[in-house]
Amino acid sequence: MDVDTEDLIALKEALIKGEREVSINDKRIVYRSVPELREAIHEIEMRLLRVSAKKGRIAPAARQIRLNTSKGF
Repeated sequence: MDVDTEDLIALKEALIKGEREVSINDKRIVYRSVPELREAIHEIEMRLLRVSAKKGRIAPAARQIRLNTSKGF
């Protein structure tokens, strides 16, 4: 499923209004609970971040561990 920022905005607006029903891409989705809606928002945010990182819009997180030791390690 392709998602975009409009989908994310629609979900966040529903959360703010206290609604559990959202219309996205001509589809009506009814979430069972607020935590389920929050989980959907988080999932879309993560997908958008991954897509942005793949397209080079966001620098990937640095993954380095540096050790500095002196006597006795």
